[in-house]
Amino acid sequence: VLSFYALALARTGEGGASVWLTIPDFFLPVFFLSSMFLAFILFFANIGDKLKLVLIILYSFLAHSLFLIVWYPGRYGDPWTHLGRSRFIDRAGMPYAYGWMLKQRLIVELVSGEAQYALVVLFKRMSCVDIYWVHVVCMPLLWAFLMPLFLYKIADTLVKGKNRTFTLLAALVAGLFPTLTIWGTVSVPNSLGFILRLLKGIFEN
Repeated sequence: VLSFYALALARTGEGGASVWLTIPDFFLPVFFLSSMFLAFILFFANIGDKLKLVLIILYSFLAHSLFLIVWYPGRYGDPWTHLGRSRFIDRAGMPYAYGWMLKQRLIVELVSGEAQYALVVLFKRMSCVDIYWVHVVCMPLLWAFLMPLFLYKIADTLVKGKNRTFTLLAALVAGLFPTLTIWGTVSVPNSLGFILRLLKGIFEN
């Protein structure tokens, strides 16, 4: 609660070059203490795994909500670029510089650098949500909710339900490692692709 309050106090519509220049100084210490308290609950409290997973999901959402609560997409950097490319495909029906890239036979660059945003447009049209809200709310929320569940399920399959500590630690990883935290926010096409891939793998098992 204190961490969310700290982010809300830092709320601004004028994002600078980095969200870390905007949030208050006491956010990281409070977030660290929250992490330690959550770890204590997970490994020492005598409560069910379902409740522990709920706490992990809330924690994961907080870790991915910096841009959402403080400012998004800002005026610089990747969030602004990704949102713009997704919006262009949604309006034009094709990636930016599509014709020129085909003539230059830049197929790899076209698919990996531009066409990936079509996945965001597809999600937008299926959910009837504006692309802005897909970037700001839907992706961090989906990542925070699904990734801990996916990792918990994968870990539980690996140990065949014999090690609860390992499965809970795997679920917690989604909110601890910076790389996983960044993927849940930037870039949205990559994050959505990872979610769909893990979902496919779980159904295959």
